[in-house]
Amino acid sequence: MTLRIGIIGSGFVGQHINALKKIDDVLIVAICSRNEKKARSLVSNNVSYYVFDNYLEMLRKENLDAVYICLPPFLLSEIVMTCADYVKALFIEKPIGIEISAAHRVMESLDKVGTIVSVGYMCRYRKTLQMAKDFFTKEPPILINGGWCSDLPSPYWWRQRGMSGGQLTEQCTHFLDAIRFIAGEVDEVSAFSASGFIDDVNDFNVDDAITMNFRLESGAVGNVMTSCFSRTADVGLGLFLNFSSRDKKFLFHEHCLNLNIHSLSGEKQTFFSKDDAILEENLAFIHAVKTGDLSNIRSNYKDALESLKLSLAVDISIQEKRSVKISEFS
Repeated sequence: MTLRIGIIGSGFVGQHINALKKIDDVLIVAICSRNEKKARSLVSNNVSYYVFDNYLEMLRKENLDAVYICLPPFLLSEIVMTCADYVKALFIEKPIGIEISAAHRVMESLDKVGTIVSVGYMCRYRKTLQMAKDFFTKEPPILINGGWCSDLPSPYWWRQRGMSGGQLTEQCTHFLDAIRFIAGEVDEVSAFSASGFIDDVNDFNVDDAITMNFRLESGAVGNVMTSCFSRTADVGLGLFLNFSSRDKKFLFHEHCLNLNIHSLSGEKQTFFSKDDAILEENLAFIHAVKTGDLSNIRSNYKDALESLKLSLAVDISIQEKRSVKISEFS
């Protein structure tokens, strides 16, 4: 059976299109985007193009098996619910939104119709993360720290809080999700932000930097930093995520999450993350659509909602100057 795939968006979705080209029995038949030139450059000439405002026309005409939705988070909620009325499976890029009540409505809608959903937390498909999860399931971490400290992404929507949710929600969500994946759920957060240092970017209203402290349900504690004030990525603190137990520490670094492991015995090991995480998450999704077996999907909508709660709890902590329990969002 060849699956008929529709695409909404023409940004990061290019990565998924490249992955889909490597998977048998998958045919991209339509793409919907504001940018026709960019959209047509991503797919072959025989793929139907729809302007963004006509995504509903695409859903009605194309008899799709699945839709990939790769849009800025502020656009997602209504489009996801509409797509669920027409197709049985959705791949949604992270984060799933910027507002918790809307995300709850989407989840209720998806559950009602039984939609297969995979959310693009690709780091969960990296072997290095799975190694950490396997180890810390047996020997829980006690202290965690991380940072996503780089330069300002170029898209206009990213610098607008009402469109992106800010760096913690839109970028560093990968690390918040990885912490949950490896070490379990977060119980409480407390955070501070810095602003006013970036004064040369038009319409900029997200935080320059955030530092958040958290406590896991296990009792472990940690800290995550984010920043986008560096004029180039080279002068930022970089991307890193570290987990420490009594006997080992796992040190992840770079976007691909290469891993160094230091052991009590003094042994040091290095593992380079050479796996294609985007291909792996696409293989898992396509397998689920074809067979109904969801076991290889590592982040469904309900799970992704928990990662959204975490970043939104940080926003509340900053605004209200208090610690925030994740249970406040239940």
